[in-house]
Amino acid sequence: QLSPIIIKSQDVIKLIQSDEIAIGFTGLDLYFESIGTCSPIKTQKVIPWKNTNLDPVHLVIAAKEKINEIRQYATIRVATEYYHLTRDFFIKEYPSLVKKCKFFKASGTAESLCPYFADMVVVCVSTGSTLKQNGLTIIDTICQSSTWMFV
Repeated sequence: QLSPIIIKSQDVIKLIQSDEIAIGFTGLDLYFESIGTCSPIKTQKVIPWKNTNLDPVHLVIAAKEKINEIRQYATIRVATEYYHLTRDFFIKEYPSLVKKCKFFKASGTAESLCPYFADMVVVCVSTGSTLKQNGLTIIDTICQSSTWMFV
């Protein structure tokens, strides 16, 4: 007998990994964060099974300044809820910047941290309206995400 329950999307992957639940629905971005890369790993205990195509978003890097201006900074502060995924992406795509970057985990509205506490933010966007409200522009896209069924 199945008994559906509602839990925080951030907990689904952990609960499947620990055999507490067998099936769960959460964003592909949270799965990628749990494995630290945008490439599914076949040896993982948690498997992305079916894309529901619900709640499509893009995980993006955004800032008030252009990337060429930011490259000149001695230290680049990067705020994100996706610490491991962001660091992995920067290592692969911006290797010359990684040593200058200070990555820190933000909770919730990272957009509001720029430019006072962060030079760049990594956030999920669906329409981009929150970025515009905060005067931010997209520099790069890390990955696309939507709600998936995981087993």
